[in-house]
Amino acid sequence: MKAIVWGIAAAALVACGGGKSDSDSEAGTATGGAAGVGVDDTSDSGRRIRDVNPFDATNLTFEFDGILMNDGTLGGYWTSDSAHDFPQHWNPPKVTIEFADELLFDGEDDPDDVIEAHTCSVSTEFVSEVVDELENENDARLSHAYEGWLDMFYYEEGDSRLTFTDCPGELDEETWGSEGRDLWMAFNGARFGLGFGDVTRTDLRDYWSDESWEEYKDSMIASYIAINELNDSGELVYVGDALASCLLFEYDPISGELVDRDDDDILELMDISGLAEGEPIPESYVRCFAYWWPQIGTLDLSRMAEGANGAPETTDTGT
Repeated sequence: MKAIVWGIAAAALVACGGGKSDSDSEAGTATGGAAGVGVDDTSDSGRRIRDVNPFDATNLTFEFDGILMNDGTLGGYWTSDSAHDFPQHWNPPKVTIEFADELLFDGEDDPDDVIEAHTCSVSTEFVSEVVDELENENDARLSHAYEGWLDMFYYEEGDSRLTFTDCPGELDEETWGSEGRDLWMAFNGARFGLGFGDVTRTDLRDYWSDESWEEYKDSMIASYIAINELNDSGELVYVGDALASCLLFEYDPISGELVDRDDDDILELMDISGLAEGEPIPESYVRCFAYWWPQIGTLDLSRMAEGANGAPETTDTGT
């Protein structure tokens, strides 16, 4: 796996939902040759527009965004932006899949250029059910675990049904087919596992500066991700790995919206410092930031959906 260090600015997590399109990750300041992901120019539909050369993706990662409900299930939330006349809209529990190439990790280019030229993403809804446990590489005791599958987001534009992704035009079509669909569409219906655990049991602590760690540690958990991968013997395995740390924020179950701290357009962090390992987390908004990027070469893209209970046998690929 590859590691990338994100500098996270809590002030960027604004109460209107970040003002970003569904394919955007959070803004940040890069260290150690890594890059933060910023907001690009967008079309009226909210999709990012880029003018960069295609790249051959070598790594990928997953970031969860949604509500952890009191009953332990995962839920969505409402967002709106009255300042920009955006109507209120529903955000289901989602997983953003980010793709990158080796240049994202070598630190030789300017961070802003690297992230613009060598990543793309696709948004999916995580259709899940609660399970007792998720086998994981740390043998960690998880507070919550989920099993399910990924379902592509779509939006209507004229007579077309388009996917929330900026990968078309970004991925090398000689490797990944027309619009890069051989890569990102392989995850439509893919089996997916998610678990939440203590971040201090993982190496995710290492990418937070001491100052940021002190500021956010009482509101932080680790997310364990399981997908179908191949082991050294070519056998399919499904084991959770701690790929991202997540911040927890207050959530209003009455309005279904995120809690604005002191009406200043910044989300209110939730303090869970008093919880014991494995103890259920109170209802909250969970936003994850990936650190580890597994190699795409460890995947058999034709087998991503194997074992995905409840996923449709055929999936809509949009137009």
